[in-house]
Amino acid sequence: MSIAALFRVARPSSSIPTGISDQSQLGIGQRIRSPWSLRAGVLALACSFLAGCLGAGREVTEPLPGTGLQSFKPVDVAVAPILNHSQSTEVPGKALRSALYSGLVERLYSPLDLAFVDKRWSEASFDASNLEVDAILKVVVTDWNRSLWKSRGAIVVTLEARLLHGAKPQGDALWGARLTRRVDLANERVLYPDETVLWKIAAERLAAEVLMLLPERGTAGLTATPGMDDSELEDYESDASEDEGSGLDDL
Repeated sequence: MSIAALFRVARPSSSIPTGISDQSQLGIGQRIRSPWSLRAGVLALACSFLAGCLGAGREVTEPLPGTGLQSFKPVDVAVAPILNHSQSTEVPGKALRSALYSGLVERLYSPLDLAFVDKRWSEASFDASNLEVDAILKVVVTDWNRSLWKSRGAIVVTLEARLLHGAKPQGDALWGARLTRRVDLANERVLYPDETVLWKIAAERLAAEVLMLLPERGTAGLTATPGMDDSELEDYESDASEDEGSGLDDL
């Protein structure tokens, strides 16, 4: 047998087998490729979902029960020690509490000195009867997630904030919110390698997010109070201005 003949025998035929149409062959090819196409689609969807989670982070704000600010207008506010209910030991409770204290002044409240509060605070029973304060700001950190820290220099924090009536802190809240925020510290991490400094920066940003949701003390919330005419509103504005001045002098 010649070499050409051997080649003709070994060469696979390119003709379509008898009884199988072009359409049937196309269908077979599709059936062969479909499992891989499905896997590729699932992988692409998973990658897209993961990129979205890692890129944007979770930003959630959820109001909690509390409507007492419509009828009760607190002035003096005690910032309770921060409660850490997360699994992390890195939560900067003192820095967060200090930032909340400073921010309350900007929201026109008069926060009590933290040392004064600590001397009279009973965390076990949450007893504030010795404080003689209008309201108590209670913040609980429920999650401190640093899964994005190494890759993106970011943390995702969930916390709950409530403003409680000073005379009955165990009762219904005057105001409340649950929020989840991503705090990006990639640039700051280059300047401050000490994580203690970075967590303080994170605490200040989280406090600003909380206080942004807390209604400002003053006339803004009075528009929702029924039965107040213009003359009563003017009297309140005058009294509020005097209270703000005296409150700041006492700090």
